[in-house]
This record gives sequence, C-alpha cells and structure tokens, in this order.
Amino acid sequence: MLLIPAIDLKDGHCVRLVQGDMNQSTTFSDQPEAMAKRWLDAGARRLHLVDLNGAFAGTPKNLDAVKAILRQVDGRIPVQLGGGIRDLDTIAQYLDLGIQYMIIGTAAIKNPSFLAEACKAFPGHIIVGLDAKDGLAATDGWAKLTDHHVADLAKQYEDLGVDSIIYTDIGRDGMLSGINVDATVKLAQASRIPVIASGGLSNMQDIEALCAVEGEALCFVLSGLSKVLGLPQLKLGWIAVCGPEPLRTEAQNRLELVADTFLSVGTPIQLAAPKLLQHRPTLVAGIMRRITASLEVLREHFDGTAVSVLPVEGGWYAVLRLPRILTEEQWVLRLLGEDHLLLHPGYFFDFPDEAYVIVSLLAAPHDLAEGARRLLLRLETL
Repeated sequence: MLLIPAIDLKDGHCVRLVQGDMNQSTTFSDQPEAMAKRWLDAGARRLHLVDLNGAFAGTPKNLDAVKAILRQVDGRIPVQLGGGIRDLDTIAQYLDLGIQYMIIGTAAIKNPSFLAEACKAFPGHIIVGLDAKDGLAATDGWAKLTDHHVADLAKQYEDLGVDSIIYTDIGRDGMLSGINVDATVKLAQASRIPVIASGGLSNMQDIEALCAVEGEALCFVLSGLSKVLGLPQLKLGWIAVCGPEPLRTEAQNRLELVADTFLSVGTPIQLAAPKLLQHRPTLVAGIMRRITASLEVLREHFDGTAVSVLPVEGGWYAVLRLPRILTEEQWVLRLLGEDHLLLHPGYFFDFPDEAYVIVSLLAAPHDLAEGARRLLLRLETL
C-alpha cells in the first residue's frame, strides 16, 4: 500500500480544516518546508499538497509555500497538488516547478471538456479529486453540493486518460473519524480508474481496514520480457490479475480466450527464449551500440534544421518535432505515400497535439541517414 501524507496550505501555513470549513482550521506549522522534511524523514514515497485558498479562489494562492516544499523535496519523491486548478497554463506552471501530478476537482465536474484537454495535453499527470457527501460530489472547496453521484462521474472519466481518482468523504475529513471504506470500495468497483482513499484517516486500524479491501476491485498487471530485460521484439509477456471472486475467475477466462486467439506466442520464440536470455548481456550491448549510433545519425542530419530531435531518456525510439505546417497525420501519410518513410504519429504515444513523429532507433544507421535525407527534401518542397 502507498501511504501519501498530506500538507494542506492556508495563508502559507500547514493547517487542518474541519469538514472543509475555512473558518474551522487548526494550524500545525508556519513552515511548510519543515513539514515536508518531516514526512521525507519518515519515509514518505509521495507527498500530497492542497492549496486551500486556491480551491476557493480558483487560482493559485500559496505558490511561495509550494516552492519552498519543492526545494525541500528536491525531486526525491513525487509531489501531487490540488486546489485552484482551472486552466492549462496553471497546470503547465506547476509541472515546470516540479509537481508530478495535478489534481483537478471542481473543474472536472463543472467543465469536463477542460479535464479532457488537460489529460491530452499532459498525459500521465492528471488526477481527479472527487469530494463527496453521501455519495454526491461537492465543488468550490466543498462549499457547494451537486446532484452528481461520484460513481457516475468516475465512469465518465474512464476513457480520458485520468491517472487516478482521489476520493474524499467530506463528512469525515478533518474529523479523525475513520475512512469511509465502504464508499471507497464501491467507487473502485464502479470504475476502471485506480482510487486513492482520503478523508478521516486517524490510526493504524484505518490503514488495516483499507489493506483488507485492497483486493475488492480487479487489478491487472501487464509486462513482458522485451520491456523488463531490454530485448526488443522478444514477444513474451504476461497479464496478471487479482481481485475478488467471481470477478477474478471471469476475467481470467476472458483473458485466456483473448490470449489464445490473438496473443499466442509462436513456437520458435518459445524455443529460442532460453538461449536469448542466456546471452542477454551480449545482445543488450549490441542493441545499445545500434541505438547510440542511430541517434547520432539523426542529430547530425537534423542539427540546425527545422526538425528537432527531443532528448532520449530510454527505450529504442526517437521523437522528432516537425514544423506545424501539417498535422501529425498529414505528415505521416505524406511521408509514407510519397517518400516511403514509415513513422508513427506522436498521438500514438500520447504526445500533445503538435507535429511529433516517432522513429525507431533499431533501424540500421545507413537506413536512418537515407530517411533523414528524404525528410529534409520533403521539407524543402513545403
């Protein structure tokens, strides 16, 4: 289980509100960075920040305190933040500061299209905060109760790319009366999005109660040898599923049908796998030499041109940013049809809506050099 300590910020101080009431607050520290250090020293693996003033005002109000906390954390653990997130510029500002996850609450309910835009623009960085009383969502710093049921909202968000949902029972938040386990489980069962429980946590018994229901919702884990061992094209993988019966058995049966029909592994691959694994160090070294050489070819050809090669942090792909004179799809189709270049559009990899294309670095360097030449010639004609 991942325990996420929270720092609620009001007027630059660390506070606790009673059921979200700004007039009922207890101040624990006027040094937010010292509180962050305390959680770091205690072994926290993630930190949760709330700009309480921002939640009511609809714009960031505790920026200095947030910056002080980030300086203290210094990138050692992820930090997530909510409160006053109403536009893409605010999200970009916080992400540039070093926040890893942005929590959208009120705006996700009042303006679902904004949530969709945020998920598309910042894939993997958006969490939805659902605050509820008796199952009904609250907005504007919990000041207003809506007629939207949180389970219905969670289902609406499933296909947007939301990282997770933080569910807070505002009737318990700040009361130290215990997590609403039943409501949290029901929300997790109603949606495919992971749910983070919040509000009312007071002792180890509350944590044990949550641990006891971790398996109440289905959980799928996908992986494979190509990703784990750095051996591209080794198409051997697995899907693990855990959760309550009879859902788990039903899921396993369906997965088995899918695997047998579409994902079966060829006999040659199965027979070759032991030898491939035995010689993995040699194979990986060769792959790294190929990737390094291919990346250098791209940089040499595109340096000083209108094509940018983005920094590569891992994997065996390079990302090129092209001029936005065409859409990604137009670029890819034209380069394939007229120049015989096979590239992937950036949206396959959840890149923002710009002219990004993806290039495999596993191609032979001389082939990449020829492809770069054709791409630059195409640019000259546009």
